[in-house]
Amino acid sequence: LFFYLAFGLVTRDQPQGGDFLLSTNGRFFGELYYYGSIYYFMHVQVWGVVVQSFNRLRTSLALPTINQRQWLDAPPDWAWCLVNLAVPLAVLFRLLLLDDVNFVRNANGDVVMQIPPEV
Repeated sequence: LFFYLAFGLVTRDQPQGGDFLLSTNGRFFGELYYYGSIYYFMHVQVWGVVVQSFNRLRTSLALPTINQRQWLDAPPDWAWCLVNLAVPLAVLFRLLLLDDVNFVRNANGDVVMQIPPEV
């Protein structure tokens, strides 16, 4: 959250000016800002909410059959941890194949972020 707010301050308010953002093209700032904060909150955190909601639903409702409860309780804790790590990293893995995030000047002369399209 700190990175999101700090990078948002730098890109939105531009205290160093637009030339600073343009000079970061080809470096890690654009990727770290977009993928490390915006993309992370929008995609990876959503997975966490889904998993937590599933666990709450599972524990709050009495499952209709004992077989389903046994099926959900059968995997050890490390297996659930592995799933919780693997799925968000799988979502982020495809970001390695995308183009870079760059800052460009729009028609008004403002510096804006250019994000590669998602397929």
